[in-house]
Amino acid sequence: MGLFDDVDYSGMEYHVHTFKSALTPAAIGKMAKVTADGTVELAGNDDEFIGPIKQIDAADKAASVITAGIVTMTYSGTAPSHNTALFLSDASGDVKTDASGIRCRVFKVDTTNKLVTFMLW
Repeated sequence: MGLFDDVDYSGMEYHVHTFKSALTPAAIGKMAKVTADGTVELAGNDDEFIGPIKQIDAADKAASVITAGIVTMTYSGTAPSHNTALFLSDASGDVKTDASGIRCRVFKVDTTNKLVTFMLW
């Protein structure tokens, strides 16, 4: 086994920002988009996104969103390429490749489980 056989990105730093939101905890792990000043909602099919929802505080009507850093998401459609890919949100709030998407650096593609690890910046 080589030194880098099992690279783990879980310890990498990411940035989380809190926004106003009417989302419920069911949205955790899905992509968010900005809809008004300081407000987010679930990103829909073909939407640009700012990042995945990390936490929901329904009582305070707030959502914390990872806006920069390394994340792992489910993807739909064609598997993204390593190094650089363009992503939009899909209908489930996950990601898909699209020529008009947001450019991200791709580190890992798991075609068996349809997971992609990439950097938001």
